[in-house]
Amino acid sequence: MQKSDKFHLEIIAKRISQIKKFAQDGLENLLTDDKTQLAVAKAFEEIGEHSAKINAEFQAINSQVKWRELKAFRNKLAHDYWQIDFKQVWTIAQKDLPELQDQILNLLENFEE
Repeated sequence: MQKSDKFHLEIIAKRISQIKKFAQDGLENLLTDDKTQLAVAKAFEEIGEHSAKINAEFQAINSQVKWRELKAFRNKLAHDYWQIDFKQVWTIAQKDLPELQDQILNLLENFEE
């Protein structure tokens, strides 16, 4: 059974909240704590994975979300894990995630099945 777009949006929203929680101990913790690095990287990977499963028409209608960039970041994390720049991951978490969270929550709030 294929999952709905709403299901994927809900997972994305949950992973964003988790990243924010994981990163709350600051940059230094992210740079030095393996568990935090793995948790944040995995959550970002899942955001990209679920964003890629959202219907193309839905993505086109909601082009304010950078769907391709989410998938591209997932691919970078999954395939080049040993080269991850966690300072860059931190910057993305601090600067880009709040906007993405607002966009995803707005889509969920207005979702029509």
